[in-house]
Amino acid sequence: ESGRYSVSAMYNIMWIEIDKDNDITGNGVSLEILDRAYITPAEAFMVEWGLRGTYIVSDDKYNGLDADLKYAFLSLPVNFRLEINKKGSGLVVSPLLGVMLRWNLMGEHEIRDGGRTISVDYFGNENERVFGHSRWERIRFGWQIGLSIDYKWLHTAVLYDFHSLSFALGMNF
Repeated sequence: ESGRYSVSAMYNIMWIEIDKDNDITGNGVSLEILDRAYITPAEAFMVEWGLRGTYIVSDDKYNGLDADLKYAFLSLPVNFRLEINKKGSGLVVSPLLGVMLRWNLMGEHEIRDGGRTISVDYFGNENERVFGHSRWERIRFGWQIGLSIDYKWLHTAVLYDFHSLSFALGMNF
């Protein structure tokens, strides 16, 4: 069985849709803390919940112009896991499916056109439009899927959620 708690550092690759013609790819890091509890007497199904802080940066192009994006958010994941293990081996493989509530803290974009810089706050005035599209939502709700592999105290996971792919490495205790 894996430990009750888990603390992980994560590497993230995120695809951010700016508008219908522009997607930006960013890389970032997260720190995640999870708590777990079994929901069946056979100790096979469990629920986990936690807190994840993420910071994404991108040095990409927007309509052919140089652009930098900084994006930060807090997430509250709740996952259901099925533990598949061989008793006594210390190895636990767990497919998981869950939901995620995300609170977007910062979304800043700087676009450079020669000597001119355009700065955009994606969470500024809700009535303004950015490049012809509405501002981003401050709070989002969605799903995530993944696979967790734990070996004794070592915790690893691959997750997909909200247009991002995350790789976690951490500790169970």
